[in-house]
Amino acid sequence: EAGGLLSGWESGGQYTPTIATDTLHTGQAAAFLGRHVTSVPLTAPETIGGGMYTAPDIAVDLQGALHVVYGTILYTYRPRTGAWAEAIRIGTPGTYYYQVTPKVVVAPDGGVHAFWNGEQGIYYSHRLPDGSWSVQTAISPESYCHSQRAAADGRGGLHFIFWCGAFGAVYRHR
Repeated sequence: EAGGLLSGWESGGQYTPTIATDTLHTGQAAAFLGRHVTSVPLTAPETIGGGMYTAPDIAVDLQGALHVVYGTILYTYRPRTGAWAEAIRIGTPGTYYYQVTPKVVVAPDGGVHAFWNGEQGIYYSHRLPDGSWSVQTAISPESYCHSQRAAADGRGGLHFIFWCGAFGAVYRHR
């Protein structure tokens, strides 16, 4: 409809894209648009740690180092060129040893942040300059919270969103 939100958009017909170059992009993350790909080259599987795995999570920093959280809140990393570091526990077991679904976020300044479901809700901890981790802090308003996500912005802010039974979607930032 003229002047509406979708003015300038067409609702039917066929559009054939124009290929501007025949240059192929390379690398494991390359997309081959319009071309049939029979396989994507991957490295051989690597075991990075033992113990109970509950939905591991991974993030990559600006230098290409990999940061991983998994299990009952273990953390390990691998520099761009190097081996996996020995995993360390960043979650503190409570009276009811319930710590699952960890997530990790790397901020543009290199700060590594982890959060997970625990005994009293969603917990948060960050890596200190000496490589140790801050004391975990409960960041949710109740214990029945899950489905946590986080994002770091370019100004040093960290944004959290998660679901809590009595509150619905909850947003927090620091």
